[in-house]
Amino acid sequence: MEIESNEKSGGDSPRGAADSNRRQRSRWVRALVRTLKATGMLLLLFVAYTIWFIRGTANPTIDYLPQLNALHSPSNQAEDNAWPYYEKAMGLVVEPNETLQQAPWFRSMEPSDEALTSRSRMVLENWVAVNSPAWQQFELAAARRQCRRVYRNAPGEPLIANHYDDPPLRNWMHLARLGLWKSRLAAEEGRIDESLGYCLTVLRAGAHCQRTALVVEQLIGRPVSAMACREILHLLTASELSFSELTNLQARITSPYADGYPLADFEGERLVMLDTVQRVFTSGGLGGGHYLVGAYSKLEVSDPPVSWWRKAIVTCLDVGASAVHARRNRTIAKANEWYDRMSEIARLSPYERRERRILCMSESMGWVERLRYRLVRLLTPAERRVSELAFRARVEYEALVTVVAVKRYRLEKGSYPPDLEAVVHEGYLDKLPMDPYSDRALVYRLTDEGFALYSVGPDFTGDGGTPGRDLEDRPELWGDQGDAVFWPVRP
Repeated sequence: MEIESNEKSGGDSPRGAADSNRRQRSRWVRALVRTLKATGMLLLLFVAYTIWFIRGTANPTIDYLPQLNALHSPSNQAEDNAWPYYEKAMGLVVEPNETLQQAPWFRSMEPSDEALTSRSRMVLENWVAVNSPAWQQFELAAARRQCRRVYRNAPGEPLIANHYDDPPLRNWMHLARLGLWKSRLAAEEGRIDESLGYCLTVLRAGAHCQRTALVVEQLIGRPVSAMACREILHLLTASELSFSELTNLQARITSPYADGYPLADFEGERLVMLDTVQRVFTSGGLGGGHYLVGAYSKLEVSDPPVSWWRKAIVTCLDVGASAVHARRNRTIAKANEWYDRMSEIARLSPYERRERRILCMSESMGWVERLRYRLVRLLTPAERRVSELAFRARVEYEALVTVVAVKRYRLEKGSYPPDLEAVVHEGYLDKLPMDPYSDRALVYRLTDEGFALYSVGPDFTGDGGTPGRDLEDRPELWGDQGDAVFWPVRP
């Protein structure tokens, strides 16, 4: 009975051991089969997800163009809008020929102090003469009180297309340069009133361009305005105007900025960002949509790769950038957060930013955040540099107004003012010109030659009115070292 019981239970018999091994192997086999099935299912899901992820498409639904055109819309009659006249002027421009473009004295936007040869003067005067029709339209445009550029994108074209090199805007720069050279040529012939008129036309045009919606246009208007101010200072050095002439000049200088000097404005760039997001993200789904595969190379790779291995690398970068980038909703939230912050700190001078230790927007991000919000970093302008250039242009304008006011004070009072507070107190100046690189007004001091007016410059350190110098040891207005000297004008 005991033996029979052992046989039934299997015990330690060879048959029982074999059955036990078979059962053990079957468990492993079943586990392996289940694992392979699960792995296969996960692999199929991953492949399906990858195909869906790669084949995702954008579906733009919001037309941001009307919103862009609504920015800085003039409040007066449409016929007083300067932009149609600028468009006509830009269409009439004859670009400088190759001889003129290669001339060293012509490469800078500002007229050179270098004496022109008879041949150079003839070439320059021919270019000025052939552009007379364009200049007439440019003068008509600059005489208008307000300017509203109307953006006309083709159907389906992104707003970012307005950032690309635009030949009409290049022609606008040619017209500003033309006006400065007309001013210099007229001054050399003693026609000071006419010369000042050309400068004031360029100043008004610069003020118009500064109030357009996009930063790329503001960055054109600011240096044009600043160069007109420098040319007027150059004329004040070479000629002595009467009190009434200076009074009239000050009124004409302040007219384009009667409502204040515009600083950096990023609202147009915000709309460009939001429009781009809807074109490079899918709509709907987890997080509002994902970054499209291919958007990386479309936005960042300037030259399409030709060789297969370069294409493979770019493809991998495309897939990786799309996989790690934040989803659509978070990207929009981050973009709005950045632009709200940029609008806030754009009103702070370089000195105020330095004192508050405010970094560039991109510098405040960690490396993970840089990867997840790469699109925001890519499309956001260099706000710190843009804002600083705006403050520089403003102080050059205010320095010009101050110089004219000081000269008026001297002609009426018989001596230069002891300080700028006296100029404001006597009503020659509305307010003190603040130095963007310090916490006080521009430095004004009396000298043997008259007076000096300067900023402590980008190094935030006063150098007693000693200007910075470039690599060729020439005075430089905004050098890394030295003061930015507005008066006296250095040759």
